[in-house]
Amino acid sequence: MKFYYSTTVPDEHGSIIIHRDNCLSLPQVDERLYLGIFANGNLAVEKARLAYQIQKLRICDCCGDEAL
Repeated sequence: MKFYYSTTVPDEHGSIIIHRDNCLSLPQVDERLYLGIFANGNLAVEKARLAYQIQKLRICDCCGDEAL
């Protein structure tokens, strides 16, 4: 189980990015939102979809543990 966070600012493609707590690209504290503890990134994405009510989400390239 890992801690997951999302960015609060969309990337250049308009996507919110999901990161694990040990990611080298994890944004600063004031630029991320704690999502929770999940077994995999797909579960974190589903939580973020509910929180943001948007579909443009993706797992960080270095944090991806399975395809979406």
